[in-house]
Amino acid sequence: MKILKRSIWEENKCFFIEDTKDSSYLGSVDANFLSGKLEIKNNTLKRDDIDIMDILNKLEGCEGKFIFANLDELRDFCILRNDLTIPGPFYKMYKGFKIYEDTLVFYVLIRPWSELIPITINVFDREALMIQFAKEKNMPIFCHGTSPFTGERVRIRYLDDFEVFPQYGCDKKENGNYADECNKSLKVSIKQRRAMENGCVYGWDSPLANPENYTNDGFYLVQEAKKKRSGIKSEPRF
Repeated sequence: MKILKRSIWEENKCFFIEDTKDSSYLGSVDANFLSGKLEIKNNTLKRDDIDIMDILNKLEGCEGKFIFANLDELRDFCILRNDLTIPGPFYKMYKGFKIYEDTLVFYVLIRPWSELIPITINVFDREALMIQFAKEKNMPIFCHGTSPFTGERVRIRYLDDFEVFPQYGCDKKENGNYADECNKSLKVSIKQRRAMENGCVYGWDSPLANPENYTNDGFYLVQEAKKKRSGIKSEPRF
């Protein structure tokens, strides 16, 4: 189990559900602690094939035992993790993270100040939710690109890390040409490719993850402005 922060500000709505008719939303589970175990208090999951017990067992087991051993452990964990803080209703401060599976994503909301229902797990169809977020940001759900560090071929999934293919070498120009050819069939522009490459490195809420901040040739607009002021001629980027 890998604990991940939210990647974009819009993900906050996944912790506080208002529209239960959202097609990507698959229901939620409320749980609290009872004799060192997480006990389900309310289950509104819409599908029988969602193995919520597997997630709870992971939270209770070796992967999450320092967080979910008991309420005191959970509170200690929350105190140290300001990066997981989420502002909520009534000026309450919550903690939240997400857990990815192949087809599902779980948004875990923690109320460290509550002894009744300290944990809520909201479940979403991963692909449907990522498509929704990508559309809002004018981004593709995935694309081909190159590593900003090594020049290797990568496959990038929106709001996720990239998958590296080191067997094709580190020729950034050659790998960049390959990425552009693959992206043509996906209708991914060079601007979007740049935003995807930099978003997974510098953060999906970063200005570098916004395709509108790039020229049609893939140059970051801030860099272009600096070059024009200094008289430096732009070189093609691959």
